[in-house]
Amino acid sequence: MERLIEAMETDIAQPVRVGPKAFGSSMPQYLHSAAENFARRREDIIKTGGARTREDEAAQRRQTDKS
Repeated sequence: MERLIEAMETDIAQPVRVGPKAFGSSMPQYLHSAAENFARRREDIIKTGGARTREDEAAQRRQTDKS
């Protein structure tokens, strides 16, 4: 228990978040190439009319606003 408290205090004292991301996710963000992003956007436009792309862009804006 003492080690857990010490780890939490260390994490809180860091200038940037180093632990798992929000909602308990410990997965790192995925890195996509420009070609993968282009293909994903094209597929989104065909299947959903661009709804996923708009949702991703809105989420990115919200995350940028928090920083």
